Amino acid sequence: MTKKILCVMASCVAVALLLASCAPAVAPAPAPAPTPPSTPTPKPSPAPKPSPAEEKVAPGREEPKYGGMFILCRSIPLRGIDEAFTHPAACDIEHMVNEELLIGNWAKGLAGSGEISFETQAFPPKLEWVSGALAERWEIADPQTLVFYLRKGVYFHNKPPTNGRELVAGDVVFSWNRLVNTKGSNHYATFALPGEKPEVTARDKYTVVAKCPPGRLGNILENLGDLTRVVPREAVEKYGDMRDWKNSCGTGPFILVDYVPQSSLTFERNPNYWMKDPLNPKNTLPYLDGTKWLIIEDTSTRMAALRTGKIDHLAGIGWEEADSLIKTTPQLKKMRSLYIAAPSICMRCDTKPFSDIRVRRALNMAVDKERIKEYLYGGNAEILTHLVSTRVEHADMYTPVDKLPQSTKELFQYHLDRAKQLLAEAGYPKGFAAEIVCYKDVADLLAIVKDYWAKIGVDLKLDTREYGVYNSILGSRGHKQMIYVVNANWNLYRLAELRSGSTLNRHMVDDPRIEEAFDQMNTEYFNVLKRNQVMKEINLYYLDQAWFVQLPTPYLYTMWWPWVKNYHGEFSVGLHNQYGWAMFIWLDRESKENMVGRR
Repeated sequence: MTKKILCVMASCVAVALLLASCAPAVAPAPAPAPTPPSTPTPKPSPAPKPSPAEEKVAPGREEPKYGGMFILCRSIPLRGIDEAFTHPAACDIEHMVNEELLIGNWAKGLAGSGEISFETQAFPPKLEWVSGALAERWEIADPQTLVFYLRKGVYFHNKPPTNGRELVAGDVVFSWNRLVNTKGSNHYATFALPGEKPEVTARDKYTVVAKCPPGRLGNILENLGDLTRVVPREAVEKYGDMRDWKNSCGTGPFILVDYVPQSSLTFERNPNYWMKDPLNPKNTLPYLDGTKWLIIEDTSTRMAALRTGKIDHLAGIGWEEADSLIKTTPQLKKMRSLYIAAPSICMRCDTKPFSDIRVRRALNMAVDKERIKEYLYGGNAEILTHLVSTRVEHADMYTPVDKLPQSTKELFQYHLDRAKQLLAEAGYPKGFAAEIVCYKDVADLLAIVKDYWAKIGVDLKLDTREYGVYNSILGSRGHKQMIYVVNANWNLYRLAELRSGSTLNRHMVDDPRIEEAFDQMNTEYFNVLKRNQVMKEINLYYLDQAWFVQLPTPYLYTMWWPWVKNYHGEFSVGLHNQYGWAMFIWLDRESKENMVGRR
């Protein structure tokens, strides 16, 4: 059971992404990163000074080499191609083919100054960790206006129907409007509430202007800047959408040339790509001839492929498999990272019995989270990662369990007698029957919860659905009582899962304090200290309300062979840009040949 659940955690990233509140390729030099006061002034941002890492190659850094096919392995099939119909983080092809206005600043990552790890898929918490991509620079023209200045000389892939034409501002405007007006898209859900949607227009051929609602400048910066992939208008008009892989077309570093469903994807280097390496500015990216993604669902087969060097890289490895690989193949490099979302049981708080906080608190106290952490994950997990995770970037917002107020702390401790007492006080001395909508891959995990709840008289029925049906119920908020969710622990400041009227609010919560905190964080978006203090305080309130039962979040490993250079375990270079690092890496093929006898 342990391995099965660990595999579930490694392969169900898509679920976390679909549930995440919405918030987002690297320029030769960072785009201006304005840090205005809480009310931005109309003064344009000053031109940036290049960082030392961008001016010259750091001493001792190896000279990159061109060539070679990078082979990685996925445990799940392709989840989507067009972000108008699938969450942008699940549209893996677009991460390679299509670009955004902004991206994480690679020179500030582990390859450069080491200020940010890019191990999560969040918009970088500091604006100096953001770089221009399709936008050469950006500025705050006034408290409600963002202006993006596009990079000239960026071209779509040389294939029909664009045939290598130049990117212009109209492409950005079209792509934004298409997403925000397509029902079912992440953008549509994010900006569905009245007064949230900005007006995005093209001032001229290379300038995009966003007129933002009051207090929403930061939110628009993230969503328009780092979560809107640009697609060519003529392709959508010709094909209707971009869901057929053969129609894939963008300005990105790679071109999709082959897709065998359930088997593999092959990308070739874009020979006309515009970007230079931030750390080696004489070099045009990417270094690779291409990359191939193998889809191998069987865990043991994936492990064998990595161990024998048939693949170069593997992510989402559970602790047991990682321990085995460390022993058998010590040459492998590794990075241990917290899973991107917290497995959780979401309760409808507008229905009985979950409208009673005593019931919600009882259900939390009746689950021994520490025991699950040890039993399932060998201690390689955290029991509190949502809303705020344990990551170093969140240190000034996170409150560890032992520092929580007593009333909140006990929600993460096992108190069987107290749980029974609370149910009795709420009018359920013998418990009650309940059901949870889920899908088969998490049934074993929920069976553990079912056994715990039986001890307080709660008879939990698992309403197990085929994943597509489950996802439909999730998206429509069609669950009657509870539904299994994985709550993102990277997209802070959104509170979308609790905002009144939000399609992501599966708790059906309507709480003025949540709305107030959301407004405060957006007002103080550019004042990071104040913004984070608001987040710290609302997180404590959120946890104490016990709107959900949070289960332990495991650590997973990424492993790769040492011939993969300029890579350190990065996961996402900016917001939902999981494969953005592929354009920066290079292969030492001589080293590979020496280690495994082939290039």
